[in-house]
Amino acid sequence: MAGGTQAILHGINKNMPKGLGYTMLGRSARREDIHIVGGFDKEGIKCDPDALEESKRLEKVFNDAQQERKDKIDSHWKISYLNVANLIAHHEDVVVDNEINDSDIFGLGETHLAENAAVSFDNYAGYFANFGKGKGQAAFTKIDLLSEPEIVATKNYSLILLKTSYFNIVFLYLSQGYTKDDVFTLLNNWINNETPTTVMGDVNENLLENSCFEKFMKSKGFSQMITKPTYKYGSTIDHLYVNEAMKQKNIFCEQNCCYYSEHDIISLYIKQ
Repeated sequence: MAGGTQAILHGINKNMPKGLGYTMLGRSARREDIHIVGGFDKEGIKCDPDALEESKRLEKVFNDAQQERKDKIDSHWKISYLNVANLIAHHEDVVVDNEINDSDIFGLGETHLAENAAVSFDNYAGYFANFGKGKGQAAFTKIDLLSEPEIVATKNYSLILLKTSYFNIVFLYLSQGYTKDDVFTLLNNWINNETPTTVMGDVNENLLENSCFEKFMKSKGFSQMITKPTYKYGSTIDHLYVNEAMKQKNIFCEQNCCYYSEHDIISLYIKQ
């Protein structure tokens, strides 16, 4: 039959259990798909008081969570990272993703962008370390920078350093088999432990399997903040590190799943 789900109801009367009338009538999305055979007594349409109270409780839980989220965003800077697995293909997904676009600064890895390509997001300045298919890193910021970013892009690794008045951020995407000496030398030159700093990105090394990158970052005085797998297949290859100066700024981290990527979004909140 054309239209929505058909519901044939064999009468509604005042002796029906509370809530049953709502359930029966709710089987169809359109009134014209509801067919009542027999009598109809509007007194049979009554809610269950316990169900009503539970509905009110759940609505309050939702509203409280939304307010808590708003308060959190209003009082913190939010820095996020995602392996986007092709930025052009997922540009519109990022535009409507609240976990990304309510960030003050965000990084996107594995951008697949050609050398001089760029993608924009409203109200953000964008910077690109491109190296073609399966590679690349991008950074987007609403916060003014102290200087032009440091940008490095090779076939094995892409990194961007952003310096703000409040903290520094290094976004990175490392391919499997990246040149460790080159990356570690670069980070040695970029990191100043007196400045609150975070290093975050897709490292392609599982934290559960003796990560060389984690060992290096620990040797530089950084702590790894991710505690759960970030990748679809159960590994933790997206890392987020902070130094002691950053930890003093009242920070916390968050992970959120992402429908258009096999990776989670990882975020750092920094008290303003």
